[in-house]
Amino acid sequence: MKASDYLKWIGNGQAGAFLRLSSNLKGFYRICFLAKAGKMGLLQALAASPLRLEEALDALALSPEKHAASLKAFLHLGVTLGEIDPRRNRYALKGNLAKAMAKPEFDALLSLAEEASGLHAPYIAAALSEEVEGESLRALSDRHSEVIARSSKIAEPVLKSVLDDLLPESGPCAFLEVGSGSGVYLLHALSRNPELSATGVELVEELARNIRRKIMDAGQAGRAEMLAGDMWTLDYQEQFDCITLFNNIYYFPESDHPKLLEKLYRWLKPGGRLAIATLCRDGKHSIDAIMHMWSVMTPGASLLPEPGAFTALMSKSGYLAKTVTPSRLDSAMKVFVGQKPA
Repeated sequence: MKASDYLKWIGNGQAGAFLRLSSNLKGFYRICFLAKAGKMGLLQALAASPLRLEEALDALALSPEKHAASLKAFLHLGVTLGEIDPRRNRYALKGNLAKAMAKPEFDALLSLAEEASGLHAPYIAAALSEEVEGESLRALSDRHSEVIARSSKIAEPVLKSVLDDLLPESGPCAFLEVGSGSGVYLLHALSRNPELSATGVELVEELARNIRRKIMDAGQAGRAEMLAGDMWTLDYQEQFDCITLFNNIYYFPESDHPKLLEKLYRWLKPGGRLAIATLCRDGKHSIDAIMHMWSVMTPGASLLPEPGAFTALMSKSGYLAKTVTPSRLDSAMKVFVGQKPA
């Protein structure tokens, strides 16, 4: 490049913009790399011990003939991102984020990276595109249902606290969870109150099977029932003291919200409470914005709720309703609590 062209490149702001874009691309590539490395088990393998290339291939059950070059290139990407350290012909974890995402207890972070790279990025790419059909986006979301259930556990500390406020620590209590996801809140409810009986409803059969297995492992099979299927096919009459829908109201079309609230109202005992936790469309974070865009673009989904309007809808359906912000860390997360008059 000629000196005059170089000075022009700097002077018109293109060089600065290029550096800023490069810096942001590195962050994007980092998320994609960590998501894939975690999903394939590479992070976990390297966390256990530094590995030579052939040892990494063996740990991942990959064919050396087919995958040696690709894995070496993939690891090189991790090196350039600062997440992998090539020590004496062995690869080890280097970055703090890679080390964190390799830990089983941080699976929600790994799942969020998978969700961002595998679901959010394609949604952004598909925005305002006439070539992309809505049903293909819905199918993409369905394929990520297990990942979404895992990533939603990031809100677990906040929503466990919400559940503690709703459920008594002792005494008979009938609890229903609509959309159980990973089952973490159902199991928390069972552990909180030894006299509580729980019913979970989960549309995705695989998730329901996983929850049943967790209930069995926890020795709670006699107190819990896990149903796989559509909650619209069920019918109860004043059976539950508490019903929750955590991070799933947007899976119900907005036109069905009045019918949903009325149905759940009939299922509650007098004095029982319904709690709906969700991100709202007035959020200030990028995750709120991408979820709002998801809700707009996905067939069958509803827009993220607007707090005032949704509280008013609950009141119209007969509930004594209020809106709660459970955590200052995420002001976009709201819990809509409605009590059936005693």
